[in-house]
Amino acid sequence: MELKETKTRKTNNKQQELTEVVNDLTGKVGKLEVKIDQQYTLIQELLNIVTKCLHSTDEERNIPILLKKISESVDNLNPQDRSHREPDSKETRAAKIKRSMIKEWTIHLSNHKKWFTRYHNNSTRAAIYKEWCSREKPLLPIRLRLKTVPGQSKEMISIRTKLAVHKFTAQIGSMELNAECFQNRCANVNNDIMQLFLEKALDGETLEKLELEWKRECKERPKRVGKGS
Repeated sequence: MELKETKTRKTNNKQQELTEVVNDLTGKVGKLEVKIDQQYTLIQELLNIVTKCLHSTDEERNIPILLKKISESVDNLNPQDRSHREPDSKETRAAKIKRSMIKEWTIHLSNHKKWFTRYHNNSTRAAIYKEWCSREKPLLPIRLRLKTVPGQSKEMISIRTKLAVHKFTAQIGSMELNAECFQNRCANVNNDIMQLFLEKALDGETLEKLELEWKRECKERPKRVGKGS
């Protein structure tokens, strides 16, 4: 009778130890979820150990060996992995997303630089030329200035001047339309890249960091081009 009770107690103790091991393992797996991409092999190994244990007989269950295997598996993490069990910062998450979409990022940034440069050139020139046209005596660019025609009447000169100013005004209007068009293309590029950010960023902080990084690079690229021109 005592032998049977002793065997029952041992079985219960083993079952309790196994339960504690499984609970402990569950906690470890939970902590590793944030690093699932790097720790897939480790998690698979731990799950295989537990599965094997749960499907074995009482006689085959060796709790000390199981604990040792789990401990060794966790210790196989390199120091860098062990020090990064906490969730990544928003900067790190944003950097990972940027690396994963570097091709799309580069293409969109190049297009944004191209359209912004054209928008800036057209809008700047249009503003300067409008100021020229608003003067009491409009200042025309060299290509539109009247050439002296011997014997031409003042009335004809006045008509030709008005035509030149009208042509200049039309060109300014065309520049303004072009500027608006290029500005819209810039906005479309921004909308496209933001949609990609929304698809990849899983939280608001990471999305905000990606947007800030995008805006920073958009401001830098045209400046570098300008200095080299």
